[in-house]
Amino acid sequence: MAQIRYRGDEPRQVSILPAGATRKVDLDEVFTVPDDHAESYDCQPHYFEWVDKPEGHVSRDELVAQLRDAGLPVDGSKDDLAQRLADHQAREAAKQAQVAADTAREGGGGYDALTKPQLVELAGSRGLDTSGTKADLLERLAAADNDQNSDASDTGDAGEGGH
Repeated sequence: MAQIRYRGDEPRQVSILPAGATRKVDLDEVFTVPDDHAESYDCQPHYFEWVDKPEGHVSRDELVAQLRDAGLPVDGSKDDLAQRLADHQAREAAKQAQVAADTAREGGGGYDALTKPQLVELAGSRGLDTSGTKADLLERLAAADNDQNSDASDTGDAGEGGH
């Protein structure tokens, strides 16, 4: 359940969801709404403010602010904005995982220096299975690197033989 405070300029009749019953709400009154109806109160931020927001709930205004900070377009429905932000965050996480992997390899530590969440992100960004233990992920990434290196050397050998 979420708690919302009415912040209007005068008491007024408000439809309290989900029942839709209308009742008078006083200034600064706090009332409770089910989490799945919290969206309905985001559309009137000048009247309502969160006292206790549902976990994971993000308003459209918050999405717009995060997208602007990332330099991304802010047009579309709330669902479009949420998807755009999720896609951006996934791309950024994959980039960070790749940088961490490159840094670990350059430092001679290989993938061992990475945490399991970093390994999961890196494996996912390469289209590899992300399940299993850290050891499973290390083995999978090493095998993918070996496959990639053998493919590159095979291509290089073929190219040299043609001269």
